[in-house]
Amino acid sequence: MTNTTIAEPAQPAINAFDAVLLDLWRDKPRGETVTHDEIQAVTDTISTIEREGKRWNSLIKRMKVVVLDETGHEVISVRGVGYAKAMASGQAAERPKQKMSRMFTAIKRSAITAALVPNHELTDGDRRSRDITTACFERQMGAVTTARQQQKMLRLSRVEKSKNIGGNGSS
Repeated sequence: MTNTTIAEPAQPAINAFDAVLLDLWRDKPRGETVTHDEIQAVTDTISTIEREGKRWNSLIKRMKVVVLDETGHEVISVRGVGYAKAMASGQAAERPKQKMSRMFTAIKRSAITAALVPNHELTDGDRRSRDITTACFERQMGAVTTARQQQKMLRLSRVEKSKNIGGNGSS
């Protein structure tokens, strides 16, 4: 008797929900909106999912990931309406700025929270960890401040150049 192992079938990369949602999004140009009702209509062909439940939220998160992976287009929320493919400028410039801003706010909040813990309540290891976290935050914010100052100086120098070129030439 030979000992054979039966391999389990591989999980499909795209499940039924992914397939119908991709079909819904595939031919939509950037900026076009898909309503909640349209999404619910195509998902109801497979299974009924209540719009206000955890399963719906999971489906929407998954939809955003699958559309981004398959088409390279980010799907963003349109409050009270549905979802839209982000415009190229929004996906490349505006959204990353928003995410960076939220990230800096979260880092700042965590550094402040860590700094508020009194030294006598911490072990030596905890104190070192807190000091490293605070130092990283200060270094990061210092780099951001420096970059902002450099951008401001660059803008000012451009304004000065344009005044000298377009001005009357008197000093």
